[in-house]
Amino acid sequence: MRLTRFAALFIGLCTIATIGCGASSDELVTAVVAAEDARARLIARDEIVKLGEEGVDVFASLLDFTTVRNLYETQVSPARLSEMDEEAILREVTDIRVTAVRGLAAIGSTSATKPLIDSAYLPQSQTENLGEPISIGEDELSIELAAQFRCEVMTALGQLAFGSEKDREEAIDLFSYGANDPDPGVRICTAGSLAALHLHESGYFLKQLAEDQVAGVRAATFNAIHAIGNYYIAHAAQSLSYGDDKTAELDRLNLKTLKESVYQHCINALEDPESSVRIPAIQALDVFDDPTSVTPLMRYLSDANERVRIATVNALASFENEDGKKAVETTVVAALGEEDPQRRMMAAMVLGRMRTGGEAMEAALLKPGELWFVKLQLINSISNLDNEDYLATINGFLDDPDRDVRISAIGAVGTLGSSEDLDRLLRYAVADETLVPAVTHAIASIADYGELQKYLGTDNDQLTRLITIDALSMRSNSETPAPPMLVELFRDPDIQIVRAALDTVARYSFRDSENELAALVERGEDDYTVFAETKDSFEDLSSSLNDIYAVKMRAASMLASFDNRDGINHFIDMLSDPSVGRRLIGVACLGNIGHTRGVMPTVGLLNDGSDYVRWGAAQVLGIFADTRTTGFLGQALRDPNPWVQESAIGSLLAIGDKNTIDEVHDILGSDVAPAVKIAALDFISRMGDKRMADEVAGYLQDEDDGVRYGAAVCLTRLNDEGGRGTAFLKEELGSTRILTINPGLPPIMPLGAGIELLAAELTGTPESQIEELTAEPRDIPAWAYASQTLTGETASVDTYTLLAEKALQYDYLLGGLLENISQFRPTAYTAFEPFLNDDDAGIRQLGYAILIRIGGDKVLDRFIEQVNAYPQDAPLLIAALDDLGAQTYLRSLFRTDDEPIRVMVAQRIAGWTDKRMPLIWGQIATEDQSLAVRLTVLGSLADDPTGVGRAYLTQIIEAPDSPPELVSAARDALAGVVLPELVTAETAG
Repeated sequence: MRLTRFAALFIGLCTIATIGCGASSDELVTAVVAAEDARARLIARDEIVKLGEEGVDVFASLLDFTTVRNLYETQVSPARLSEMDEEAILREVTDIRVTAVRGLAAIGSTSATKPLIDSAYLPQSQTENLGEPISIGEDELSIELAAQFRCEVMTALGQLAFGSEKDREEAIDLFSYGANDPDPGVRICTAGSLAALHLHESGYFLKQLAEDQVAGVRAATFNAIHAIGNYYIAHAAQSLSYGDDKTAELDRLNLKTLKESVYQHCINALEDPESSVRIPAIQALDVFDDPTSVTPLMRYLSDANERVRIATVNALASFENEDGKKAVETTVVAALGEEDPQRRMMAAMVLGRMRTGGEAMEAALLKPGELWFVKLQLINSISNLDNEDYLATINGFLDDPDRDVRISAIGAVGTLGSSEDLDRLLRYAVADETLVPAVTHAIASIADYGELQKYLGTDNDQLTRLITIDALSMRSNSETPAPPMLVELFRDPDIQIVRAALDTVARYSFRDSENELAALVERGEDDYTVFAETKDSFEDLSSSLNDIYAVKMRAASMLASFDNRDGINHFIDMLSDPSVGRRLIGVACLGNIGHTRGVMPTVGLLNDGSDYVRWGAAQVLGIFADTRTTGFLGQALRDPNPWVQESAIGSLLAIGDKNTIDEVHDILGSDVAPAVKIAALDFISRMGDKRMADEVAGYLQDEDDGVRYGAAVCLTRLNDEGGRGTAFLKEELGSTRILTINPGLPPIMPLGAGIELLAAELTGTPESQIEELTAEPRDIPAWAYASQTLTGETASVDTYTLLAEKALQYDYLLGGLLENISQFRPTAYTAFEPFLNDDDAGIRQLGYAILIRIGGDKVLDRFIEQVNAYPQDAPLLIAALDDLGAQTYLRSLFRTDDEPIRVMVAQRIAGWTDKRMPLIWGQIATEDQSLAVRLTVLGSLADDPTGVGRAYLTQIIEAPDSPPELVSAARDALAGVVLPELVTAETAG
């Protein structure tokens, strides 16, 4: 069947290729209708589009539903048609019609307008209801597809070009159909097309759509208003730049006409219950630049939705006419003295965006008892004024008790200050290392290279020097040569200074620093003070050597990036060092550098006298993956050390030479360690050699547990026709027998092992005490290992379905599923989602736990549904959403009418520890419609150490309209009285 379809596709494409050679209209229609797949249909459409105006008639003939269905059923092969049900046919017919619509839009001709409208709507003379859609059936699918088609039609109208003003006027009438369509998706597309055409005459329809019952339509409408207004503003500016005053004036008149039609609707929409509508309404008001919008906009500086607040700030800060600017500044400065701290903060943000109001913000900042987040925003906004006259005031907040305020003040000094502030800033960083990032950014902003150089000398403490190096890194440019002051640090005795300097030099152009980089690679281990300080302790020396060789290897890699081999040669020389640790380090570094110069010297180490070194060489050859090494690796398969054998197999797999399959296969039958057999089985499976399936199946009876499982995995990967591997694992899911799994390679990479061995040599530590080089066998129940193997190696929908079935069959598997399964992939969702519908609460809870492991939006959406389906599980589900960090989903639950649910969500929100949470709690406590919800957060407000919570509680107590119960609870909270739990897991259901 696949071959037949491919042949049909090929013939179809060949036919399409002849379209430009005089094909008739019927042939063009057939090319679209009978196309075997989307690609062929797209090619046919594009060829018709090339015909221009002549293509309009071709596409128009493919718009009528009945016509297209008849064409499809007569021109498609009977065999193909017999495979399709009614739904498939309807979807195919719709796709053909949509293809025609998109083709007409691509042509963009005014002559395409009437066929499009006529195909989507009955003429007004034939129906009492304007815009009544043509029905293609009575079932939901037919209605859905008809609406989909009309969406495409309305979208296409926005892409058409109108050749004259008369055409434009006629087109406006056509939008009345879309604006009255029963499907909200079509109405949304209508708003989008109005925006695309930027018709100033569209105000009538926009007013109608702005009052639509569907929030999505309203949001699309205000987005359209915003887009149309922005078009006229931008087009007027462009026209003026060309000296076309007449067109610019016309654009201004069009904008005025639009404003007269919809301005009040934008104002009204500020009170819309949906934030998704309020935001575009605010943005739409922004384009009109009307001072009368300032007062209504100011209300939304404290909106519960952060995105609404930010949109409001943007709108208030972007007025261009002087009256609007003055009105904003006056009202926003007044807001700095309001009781609501959130409004004070947002007011400061507006002034900062406007770059005005410095004196008012300075006065507000100096007001005693101001809350931390308001001070922080005031400082940020004052620094945005770029006026150094305010620096003295900012300096007073470098010692503020709140760390975030101190960080903001440091950033402001970085904006307003000068090199005279460097010493003071650095002292703050040395005194409190949590301020280091802020100080680093600040000094990078206010100091040049010469001013920073004095802080690099050894007469400074290490932290000051590191901060200075990081600041130079922030000023880096890959096209600029590395500053000599940094390169000179390569000779410093402090390895941390050298490492930081090297990382920073790498951000510059370092080609001129070859000699210094080469000298850095050559530096001895004992050339650093840290070596002398740690040489008597194995653990400390290991850490020091790790830092030293990280620097040497990075420097060698930088040299190798422009084919300088000095660093590589240094590590090649290490391969003949008498120290086993240094030889292993040398070969590991060559592998990490990755230059081909290191390949053959590494091959030479396959004959080294140390098992460790031979193992490291075999591992590194897998990194190089050079086909020249296959013969040498084949010999290493016979090495007496199993690590070397296993690593050689892994490297041959990395090279991927199928000629080596027989060599690897041969060692299966020899006397080798189980781990080597497992590696060989893995090699066979990944190389896909099905010839060996029967032989591999014999290892399902091997005396070693790991080998048996390795054989099962191998068979499943080879798609063994007998299903022997899968059958083995299925059976093992029902076994509680204890397996012993022997370790393979050490749990450490060659570089780490080399450093550990060198540290052991230098401190006289026996190798037996180096835990990283050995691993003990582990015992694990057969069912647990089988489930890990299935999910880790052969995970699929079928695998997870099997696991779900077995979990319900075996109690021990059900109980240990989460503990013993390493991962759940998205494919597990289908298998375990049914657990959520089980009458057994325990199984539902297991389903929740598994889906948490899977994660993703699908799981979060399912949990939201589950809250309604099983309200008794709501506490668990809400906790799960919180643990997953799904704050957006919790907020969606917070909008429900179910008060117990909202209280539980509020309880979770009350437990969030982010420093800014008191702002959220304060809004809930003062604005929420539910008294129970408001009471929920009072305890958290009282416990807030920043003062924000106390301010909100005081506001509640003093507000004349606060409910008496709330005032009493607020007083209790301030007095330290523990408030009772409003909803518990037991009472929620």
